[in-house]
Amino acid sequence: MARRKKKKIQQDPNASIITEKCGDWKKKDKAWFKAFDGEWHYGQIMYFVEEPKSEKKWVTFWDAVDPRYRSSWVSEIYTECPDEKVRNKILRKISRK
Repeated sequence: MARRKKKKIQQDPNASIITEKCGDWKKKDKAWFKAFDGEWHYGQIMYFVEEPKSEKKWVTFWDAVDPRYRSSWVSEIYTECPDEKVRNKILRKISRK
């Protein structure tokens, strides 16, 4: 049987680019982050997004406490939570699950 040729889809040059790495961070790393809602969360990195026009970069996480996707700026990712009180509260919630 003959194979059908697939048409290549032209990617819009202005579309946001999704990647799995950004600097030292990569997909499936666990980190503390300050989400767009202004609160601290702990979760697993799912992917990074870069917008070519504005050069803004953000990251989408899977929240470990409240299982859902949350986003944050790349500059708001940390290996340790800067606020010890918040860190203890979140780690207690994770351990109860």
